[in-house]
Amino acid sequence: MSATAAAAPVGSLLVPFVFGYAAQSGLRYGREIYSNEMMSESSVIRRPFPRSVNAIEKVWDSGREQMRKATDEMERLKALAREGLENAGLAESVEKNYAKFWPPVRDSLLIPAGVGATAFWTATRSGQLAAYLSTITSKMPITGRLTGYSIIFGSGAVVGKTAHYLARQPHGGDLDEQGSLADEFSYWDTPTTVRDGIVALLVFTMLGGTWRSVLPSSVLYRGSFWSPLLEQALPGNLRSSRGSVRHVTTTLGKSLGCHTCGSKVGPFVSDLCPPTAAISSGFGRTWLDRITGGVKQYYLPQCSVCSGIQSRVLYYNAHQPLW
Repeated sequence: MSATAAAAPVGSLLVPFVFGYAAQSGLRYGREIYSNEMMSESSVIRRPFPRSVNAIEKVWDSGREQMRKATDEMERLKALAREGLENAGLAESVEKNYAKFWPPVRDSLLIPAGVGATAFWTATRSGQLAAYLSTITSKMPITGRLTGYSIIFGSGAVVGKTAHYLARQPHGGDLDEQGSLADEFSYWDTPTTVRDGIVALLVFTMLGGTWRSVLPSSVLYRGSFWSPLLEQALPGNLRSSRGSVRHVTTTLGKSLGCHTCGSKVGPFVSDLCPPTAAISSGFGRTWLDRITGGVKQYYLPQCSVCSGIQSRVLYYNAHQPLW
């Protein structure tokens, strides 16, 4: 047996031992290097504990702020709840008063009277607008009279239709249960319409209204607010002093108003109606004046605004009604 063959088993045992020892030495050396590096870095890098304290304080402050907001919101909700309870009590009180006082008012004549007055005013103003657009004024003795009475007659008929519509409605029911108001005005009964119109004319006249009251005024003739008392107090042939005429004019203006617009706010002037310039040019004369051959003049109280309008109308020889 040779020496090489004898040493082979021993070498096969030493090789793993040598490699194992080398591996352990390498691992030990690597651990020492890693430990030294970590120790050197720990001496430079600050510990994270102070940052954690600041973060905790921020979270705490944020929590307190949220709690404060939540408390404010709770107080606001409590205030709203108290206000809601107060409003509920007020609503209940209003409902009780409504149930107590509304039925007598509903069953009385207050609502029909108010609706009738509104209907009469609306119809009258519509007629005045139509007369204004047609240049029909209080100056016209025949056309104006017919137009004025027609406006009052038509307004009375409208009030009668409105009252008939309200009378057919059940108490406490809706206004359209028996048909709409437009359906009511789609049919006109001649006897009823004539009756309502005549009643309106009688009541309007008994209350002191005239056909001139519903027509636009003419600045060259007796206005819509003319009254016979004005002509009796200041006739056109008055020969009194200018101061006495001015005094009477001011007194009548404050009590009866301007004969053109009805204003009772001065200053007032003595308006010789119709103006002499209009009579001379023929512009202030009607066909009835031409037939009778004469024009009566009267001193009437007129406010300064209407007097200025009258001056412009005379200057331009125009026709300008006042509505």
